[in-house]
Amino acid sequence: MTTDAANGGDGGSAPTTSSSATPSILATPSEVTVHPLVLLSVVDHHTRVARDTRKRVVGVLLGEVGSGGRVDVTNSFAGD
Repeated sequence: MTTDAANGGDGGSAPTTSSSATPSILATPSEVTVHPLVLLSVVDHHTRVARDTRKRVVGVLLGEVGSGGRVDVTNSFAGD
């Protein structure tokens, strides 16, 4: 990613993204690994919030995208 300051600007404007810095997360992952604690957390949150209903639950999955499009989900947080 480059900024205006790096391109001779005053640095006061928002950063701009060059086309060569396209993140690999936009591609379809070739493999997804979800750690057991993440699965337990998701099921626990659903059980507490939406048991016996058609209500949706919201949360965040955290992890990283490795080489070759491999996604590793290592943590999660429940939403309200």
